[in-house]
Amino acid sequence: MDRKGLTTAAELKPALDALIEAEVLRQVDGSTGANGGRPAKLFLVNPAVLAALA
Repeated sequence: MDRKGLTTAAELKPALDALIEAEVLRQVDGSTGANGGRPAKLFLVNPAVLAALA
C-alpha cells in the first residue's frame, strides 16, 4: 500500500475520519500486546464496498 504523504498519525487521521464518516470503514477495538501498551487501531471495511470492488 502506498501511503506517500501519510506518514504520521496526524496526516492519516483526516483521511480515516473521512472514510469512517462515509461509512467505508468502521473502527473496532484492538487488543494490547503481550507486554501491554496501547491497543492497536483496527478498521473493518464495509462489505458493500468490498462487493462493489469484486
